[in-house]
Amino acid sequence: MQRCEPVLRTAADLVAPMTTVALVLIFIGALIRTMIAAFAQRHVRSLDLEYKRRATAVPPPISEVQENAAEAGGALHDVLHR
Repeated sequence: MQRCEPVLRTAADLVAPMTTVALVLIFIGALIRTMIAAFAQRHVRSLDLEYKRRATAVPPPISEVQENAAEAGGALHDVLHR
């Protein structure tokens, strides 16, 4: 009568292929992340150039801001003290 030899002799026989698969998945994930980062960086630069082309907003003069604030404060005072 022949004896059947076990397929797995030790736990290392099972762990070694799992480790290899894990390393391959990590490598693929890193590659995908690098590709996405390069793609995003290329588009951020183009958006940055578009942003720099715009004229900067010029704030209104201080006197106009103070005048508007005084008007708003007066209107608020009238509403609160009716």
